[in-house]
Amino acid sequence: MTASELIAFCKEHQVILGTLFSGSGVVFTTWIYRKFFKSETVPSPQPSISVSGNAEKIMQGNTNSTVTFGDRFDQKNQTLGVQNIAETIHIGVPFEQYTADLADKEKEVRKLLVDAALSDQEKQCLAIELAEVEKLRFDEKSSYLTHIKDLKERISRLDQFTGQISDQLIKDAKKALTKDDKDQAGKLFEQVKEQTSTHITAAAEAEYQLGKLAEDQFRYQDAYRHFQRATQLAPENTDISNAAGLTAQVLGQYKIAIEHYESGLARDLNNFGKDHARVAVYHNNLGLAWDMLGHYKQAIEHYEFALTSDLKTYGNAHPSVATVRNNLGLAWFSMGEYKKTIEYCNSALASDLRISGENHVSVARDRNNLGLAWKALGKPEKSIEYFTLALTSNLKNFGKHHPRVASDHNNLGSAQEYLGEYNRAIKHYEMALTIGIESLGEMHPSIAIYHNNLGGAWKSLDEYKKAIKYYDLALVNALKSLGAKHPSVAIYRDNLGRAWQSLGEYKKAIENHELAYSTFETSLGTEHPNTKNSKNSLTLAKKKLQVSSNSNR
Repeated sequence: MTASELIAFCKEHQVILGTLFSGSGVVFTTWIYRKFFKSETVPSPQPSISVSGNAEKIMQGNTNSTVTFGDRFDQKNQTLGVQNIAETIHIGVPFEQYTADLADKEKEVRKLLVDAALSDQEKQCLAIELAEVEKLRFDEKSSYLTHIKDLKERISRLDQFTGQISDQLIKDAKKALTKDDKDQAGKLFEQVKEQTSTHITAAAEAEYQLGKLAEDQFRYQDAYRHFQRATQLAPENTDISNAAGLTAQVLGQYKIAIEHYESGLARDLNNFGKDHARVAVYHNNLGLAWDMLGHYKQAIEHYEFALTSDLKTYGNAHPSVATVRNNLGLAWFSMGEYKKTIEYCNSALASDLRISGENHVSVARDRNNLGLAWKALGKPEKSIEYFTLALTSNLKNFGKHHPRVASDHNNLGSAQEYLGEYNRAIKHYEMALTIGIESLGEMHPSIAIYHNNLGGAWKSLDEYKKAIKYYDLALVNALKSLGAKHPSVAIYRDNLGRAWQSLGEYKKAIENHELAYSTFETSLGTEHPNTKNSKNSLTLAKKKLQVSSNSNR
């Protein structure tokens, strides 16, 4: 499997993003994290949010038609601190409660995920919730500021409905949102729905606000239902179109997301023209949705529109521009154009270094992506340089027990394995495994990745029994956390099959390859590279069994 096929598969599955190299079976740890752009009265910069992984793409969210997008920066282009924001606007729960609530939510979801009685669909929904919680926890300061700004914007939206909604109801709803009291706010917006049957725009706003509250609580299917009803009531409201698209994308409904984005894009093009920041947001999000569907040329077209617009709006040295360049680089990576990946990611890195400084998370993200591209070009020594710099930065930012640090060790291990330095690779994979278990728990999908990669390294050393041990651990984890029909489960079964082949245990190999092939065929189709590779492995195992049987007669 080529590296471009690796990332293509990685992007198709949001929960455990990464796939198999045909040779070593290395799986990269790479998650996709979204950036929501929030309201300001003038265009201003916004920092990119990156999370554990080396192939990050960023979605963008917009607000209503009277504002532009961006997190607030001071004159030195530094993000305003949590304390300053809280003191200025007095909205939402304290930062400490926000982080504690996220930690509690993560524990709750992890506990539910190991319930053997859950259906695959229920596990899939929980896995989406877990992935979203992890995104917020990765950079809690940034996600907290984004949440506070989002609450502020949702409160300010209510002023336009004076005369359509009772003054007292507006006052109470504002108070509930200011306190971040989701239950009370939900009850109040249900009352708004009941009282606004003759005011369509107010009814649409109530559905929108209910959707945002559901999103706050990680109830994405409920959120989408509210946003969908809101778009039906107010199809001209492009904020709602974008919110519906973002939520559909979280749920993996990329074609539906594209419909919402295209609807909003058409209206904003008409309202603001092709070079407006809102239009760039839609192009970026359309690029990401097409990217996730594997339509990379269409994705690149939209990313290029976004980049051209953002360059005109913000200039060269701006986080939005770096974000889109990062996305462009990774889209070209998917097409096997690694030199173009390096070109765009180098530009993103140079911009992020000027704006944010050496140790910002976006700089580590860019370096990880450059490491991935150099490795794909057959330059593992160069990739090790970038992975090491990313690791150094993340150690300073997050300490040695963070999932991002585990991911960096995993990627360093993969580069060492490429060089044939299997013992060094094993040390990095073991570090990744230890840190991952400490920070994520034993049943997180990333732990399955680390087990799998350890298995691959031991297999390269002809230690097939050790390889099988780790592949088995990866499979057990993935079955519990992702369900039997997830493609990652098929990856681990195929790797087990190859290890059993190496030991001459062809029946066991065939059993694993047949299960893997069936899963790939169902989930990815017969023409997907993973499906074809699995079929080839199955055919080879059957031939070897036949030869072995004939020789024993």
